[in-house]
Amino acid sequence: MSFQHFHLPSTWSELFAKPEVYQMLHKIDIHLNACPKPIYPPKEKIFQAFETTEFSSVRVVLIGQDPYHQPNQAMGLSFSVPKGIKVPPSLKNIFKSLDISSASGDLTCWAHRGVLLLNRILTVSDSRPLSHKSVGWLDFTNEVVKFINQNKEGIVFLLLGRDAQFLERFIDPNKHTILKSSHPSPLGYYRGFHEDRALQKAEEILGEKIFFL
Repeated sequence: MSFQHFHLPSTWSELFAKPEVYQMLHKIDIHLNACPKPIYPPKEKIFQAFETTEFSSVRVVLIGQDPYHQPNQAMGLSFSVPKGIKVPPSLKNIFKSLDISSASGDLTCWAHRGVLLLNRILTVSDSRPLSHKSVGWLDFTNEVVKFINQNKEGIVFLLLGRDAQFLERFIDPNKHTILKSSHPSPLGYYRGFHEDRALQKAEEILGEKIFFL
């Protein structure tokens, strides 16, 4: 079986080899093939979170909502944008909470430090936020979290927003730490994200600073 819209990453092979996951991706591929609008991120970047953060390196799982829906923004890492692209409002609020001043929104260095930057939904159509909510990505990210929960210990899960917090049911709190907060969008920033200090709490649990550029 081959896919038109993405290739499976070489890392995380045990997860992607699971028959139920492979079948999910086949169905998603069919949906993406029928989309009339451009899809973000580019197909070679859809699984960038898994390519950049190997399974053995994961210490934090930071889960957002869905990719940025304007051209050249989405790069397969939740909240991250490529160098040279204007920092979006949600990421500005993350930086504000961490007291970071940066013209770059590229979070690849966080991924290299063991932060799996995962969106709840991995693709989106141009200018249509949440347009791929029903194509199967929710089931896929359910499986990702189940896999991490079962095969790792001591992971800090950062669940930002209601869609991400649905995943709490798949996480064993006796094995892992669950930190929940509102989404850092302009609407959610002052509804809990700023006060919750979820990213700072994750660093305190790990005993080191990882959210810096």
